[in-house]
Order: sequence, then structure tokens, then C-alpha cells
Amino acid sequence: MTLKFSKNWGNKLDDQVFTTIRQDNSYWQTQVKEKHDILLKGEKYCEAALIWVIPISIDNITESLAREDADMSREDLVKMLKSMYGENPDLQLLCWEKMFGSQVRVDY
Repeated sequence: MTLKFSKNWGNKLDDQVFTTIRQDNSYWQTQVKEKHDILLKGEKYCEAALIWVIPISIDNITESLAREDADMSREDLVKMLKSMYGENPDLQLLCWEKMFGSQVRVDY
């Protein structure tokens, strides 16, 4: 399985550990400790293992989480998530750790 990104929000994909907020999908619950390819703009960027998955509501997204996860204000992140997933989306916060030796592309 792959995890796709259109943008390296706040250069988080360059960190050893990073998070992403996605629409709730029971698939990810079964993938903890599994390795996945991380794609940026359709190309493999690195490999990472899913560390944990927790449900999160729009109301529980804090300013610091928005800045850390997407490099934007809470208000802007909430607007973006609602435009992507609907007015009251079921969301998950996924935490990933890059695999040792995983190469990161530097041409973005």
C-alpha cells in the first residue's frame, strides 16, 4: 500500500517521525507496524512504518497540531479538511516512522 502526498507540508516528510490526518479508513487500523511506500507527487519519496492510528475529530485539532502536521493555522487546516472530506468528517491521525536507510529525494 502507498500513502500519497501532493505536497511536503512543512517538510514533515523529511523528519524521522511524521503525522498525517486522513479520512477514517478501517484499513489503516490493520496496518500498524507495516511498511508502506510514501509517495510525493506520484513518485516514491521514502518508506515508512505506521506506528499508531487514533481517531480525531475536527474539534480536537489544535493550533499546534495543525502547525506540526500541515504547516498552517488550525482555521486553514479545518477548512481544507472539510473541503476534502465534507462538513463533519470522520478523521484519523496516523503517525509514521521512516525506515532505517530509507532514501529521501532532495529535488523537491
